[in-house]
Amino acid sequence: MAALEVLGKVPPHIRKLLQEPRNLRLYNHRIQLLYNNHEFTECQRLIDTVLKENPLSSFARHIQALIYRHQGKVNDSVELFASVVENSGNYDSKYHYARSLYLQGRLDDALEMLKECMRERDNDAQVMHYAGVCSVRLSNNSDAIEFFKRSIKLSHHPDSYIQLGRLYAELDDSDMALRMFNEAIDYFPHNIKVLTALGIHFLRKGHRQNAFNHLGAALTFDPFDGSALLAAGAVLQDSGDVEVALTKYRILAKSHAHLQFWNNVGVCFFLKRDYVSAVACLQRALEMSPFDWIISFNLACAYLMTRQYFSAFLNISRSINLNRKYAASFKFLALALTKLEDHVNAEQAYIRAIKLAGNTPDHVTLLNYAIFQYNRENFTGAKDTFLQFQRVYDTLPPDEKNIAEVAANNRIMKSALNL
Repeated sequence: MAALEVLGKVPPHIRKLLQEPRNLRLYNHRIQLLYNNHEFTECQRLIDTVLKENPLSSFARHIQALIYRHQGKVNDSVELFASVVENSGNYDSKYHYARSLYLQGRLDDALEMLKECMRERDNDAQVMHYAGVCSVRLSNNSDAIEFFKRSIKLSHHPDSYIQLGRLYAELDDSDMALRMFNEAIDYFPHNIKVLTALGIHFLRKGHRQNAFNHLGAALTFDPFDGSALLAAGAVLQDSGDVEVALTKYRILAKSHAHLQFWNNVGVCFFLKRDYVSAVACLQRALEMSPFDWIISFNLACAYLMTRQYFSAFLNISRSINLNRKYAASFKFLALALTKLEDHVNAEQAYIRAIKLAGNTPDHVTLLNYAIFQYNRENFTGAKDTFLQFQRVYDTLPPDEKNIAEVAANNRIMKSALNL
């Protein structure tokens, strides 16, 4: 009885440790080491051994749930974490349960579990960070900003700076976005993810030289970093250095060939007028991400150039179904429909493209529409549309005016309309 009385005075977590067989504690230590080293086969073997002796071992089941998540078995991970949390109330299990819920798409449940973690500990930067990530996905931007700020205050983690900078950029607050990225650079001047994020920010703002400088710095530290290579290739591609961009993508192909890679390589081949290769690459990108509207758009453009007009129509229609606000999509839809001799819907597509462009009409769309109207013998409409084109065309810089096909069609239409 005396021994039991002494044991009763020991704190519960110590009592539980004393009651657990020594060999299981040793197994747990070994399981943790194996998991940390990504030796999952041996780790799984030891977990099975522990669970055979003690089916309710919270630690073994916690690591098992982490392995499930690593293997992509998110549903199994969620179920097992839910059981562990219910039986043990372990803080780490709650945190990882929330992360698995996030991957399962149960964002509200994930955020609620993270808030429960906050009620236990209000100084965990990782919990704050993932609460911010969940809030972004739920479009609770003000909450997300607050969570990221709290995470940064607790621990200057680069991921929180990057996420907050991206969020400010999406909210069109470029000054705050740049401030976040620059603060991150101050704390982590050699961090590849931070340098790449800042480079991509400059790229999206049209500051190509700044973008290339930061992406170049990232590649100095890791010449094979996938995100930096992809972004650097995009800068070169946008600047017309297609061959150099392709050299970057060739490096990327060895280990990071994902959908953005195939899309960008496809665009490079398109710019090189190798349309067959462009179609092949863009089809590969579309297989990886069938709901990415820009890939369908690019593929439609390539099909137009190979005169596969029905395939172009199918892909541009898919792109429009995914994003109905991009004016250029309707311009190319009109071209495909014209080639398919659906003139009624082609005209509607032209009208929609011009309407979406608003106060910044695309001169090529106007010229194509004027030619379309002229060929349909709507000479009055053609003249009005062509005059609109002329007003826009006259404001263009010389390099855009001197594009051969546009300049030639401009002269032909002037002569045809007696202008």
